Amino acid sequence: MPILKEVLGELRNQFPNLDVTGRIKDTHSMLEKTVRKADKYKDVEDEDDVSAMRTLCKDMNQVNKVRDFIKKNYDVANEEDFIKDPEGGYRSVHYTIRDSKGLKSEIQVRTPNQDKWANWAHDFYKPLTKEMKAYVQENIDQLADYSAKMSDYFYDIDNGKKREAPECPPEIVESLIEEVVCI
Repeated sequence: MPILKEVLGELRNQFPNLDVTGRIKDTHSMLEKTVRKADKYKDVEDEDDVSAMRTLCKDMNQVNKVRDFIKKNYDVANEEDFIKDPEGGYRSVHYTIRDSKGLKSEIQVRTPNQDKWANWAHDFYKPLTKEMKAYVQENIDQLADYSAKMSDYFYDIDNGKKREAPECPPEIVESLIEEVVCI
C-alpha cells in the first residue's frame, strides 16, 4: 500500500532507531477475523487492518512521541489504546489511517516487551490446534491471570521501574512442559 511506504519512510526519518515492519494480512486471517468478530465485520472489506505496519519503540517515552507524530501527520480514522486499557494483558496502540483515496491501513505502536507479550498471548486467544483449544478452555483463568501479571511487569519495565517477574503458575508449566509458554 502506497500510504504505508510513505509512513514507513517518514517514521524512519523522524525516528531512525525504530524497528518498523509491515505486512498484508493473508486470506485465512481475514476470513477468520470476519467469522470471529461477525458483529463488527460483515465482510473482509470492512476490516481496517488488511495492510498494516508495526513500530517497535525502545520505551514508553518513544511510544508517546510516535503517537503524537502519527496524530499530527496523518488522517487518523480510529485509535484503539490497549496500553491504557489492555485486553487480556495485550498492550499496543492501533491507529487506522486513511489515504487520500479513503483506503485504510493500520499502524501498531508498541515496545519490544509489549510485542514479546503479544506474541505469547496470541496462542491463547487464537489457538491453532484442538489440543491447544482444549488446554486454553480448561486453564483460561490461570492463563488470563498470568497474562495480566506479565503484561503489568513488562509495562513497568518499559516505564523504567524494576521489579521481579511473576512466577509462571505450576498448572501451566506442568500441562505444557513441551511448549514454551512461560517467559
